Parts: sequence; C-alpha cells; structure tokens
Amino acid sequence: MGSWIMNKNHERVVSPRLFYCFVAISKDDRSFSFYVVPNKIVARYVAEQHKLWLREKKKQGKKVKDTHMRTFRIGLKGQEYPMATPTAEQYEDNWRFAG
Repeated sequence: MGSWIMNKNHERVVSPRLFYCFVAISKDDRSFSFYVVPNKIVARYVAEQHKLWLREKKKQGKKVKDTHMRTFRIGLKGQEYPMATPTAEQYEDNWRFAG
C-alpha cells in the first residue's frame, strides 16, 4: 500500500495522545488517502521492522551499518508480510481518537 521514511527517535516516542496522519497522494487521479495511526503502533512497528531488516541483511551475508533511518508501512488485509503490519483497512480515515 505505502511506506514512509521515519527516524530512530520515532521508536521511543510513546504517548497515548499522539497520532500520526500518513497521507498517500495518487499522481494519477490526484486523490488523497489518510491513515491515522496511534503512536504506540508506529513506535513498535518501526523498532521491530528495523530489527528484522538488520537480521535479514546479516543472514544474506551483507555488511550492515545501523543507521537512524526507519520505515513505517501500511499494508493491505490478506497480503503476506514478513511481520505484523498495520493495514489500510484498520487505519484509513481512522478519525476516532480513543481516549
């Protein structure tokens, strides 16, 4: 579905009142999709995804330099991913901010 580049700092910021709004912009029809994701989901995902990326590169025998760059991904329900991935169906237009 889509992925966004984030920073190592996003792993540590955890607040129940913080939400991220990711926007996917379609060049073809100039439409916008909004994904509103609680901070704790983003923090956990970017940390786990980075660890997985490091492991996989090392398994492939590649020399890996640990950087501050992280990736957050929104997937699609029913698709297979190497780890639990937030989906568009869960977070698209998720304007209900639970208190």
